[in-house]
Amino acid sequence: MRTELNLVILSFGANLEDPQLQIERAYELVESQVGHILKRSSFYQTEAWGFKSESKFVNTVILIESKLDLEPLLNACKKIEKVLGRKPKTISGYESRLIDIDIVDFSGVTYRSENLIVPHEFMHERSFVLEPLKEILPNWKHPIFNKNCHDLLGEISKV
Repeated sequence: MRTELNLVILSFGANLEDPQLQIERAYELVESQVGHILKRSSFYQTEAWGFKSESKFVNTVILIESKLDLEPLLNACKKIEKVLGRKPKTISGYESRLIDIDIVDFSGVTYRSENLIVPHEFMHERSFVLEPLKEILPNWKHPIFNKNCHDLLGEISKV
């Protein structure tokens, strides 16, 4: 564990049972096990991304400060998902879920391992991440593309 605090952006998504309640429970677990929540976006209701689903997703983004390094942070997020009832995937690709927690950014660093890519490798293609991120951190810039959320959202709309 590091002594300095890392600024971490986490995104949350859920579309089963009571998605907003699932995310609020995840907030509580993040606060007690991962780090202090500095900012929270509103809840956004969105269509499924990458697959068809009858139920819409609730998505949100938070900014936290954490003493955890990246891999322990990932493990803590996976543990929270499991505590909240997320089961291992039953199909290849995307599917409905009780909770999903993704590490979007970690103090502006770039990182790649077998288990984790930071910044999140698809976040720049996902308006359900960029819109709530723009709400809480309007000046945030993608560490690889050096573009803010507004610019990245503009690129999505061109596709």
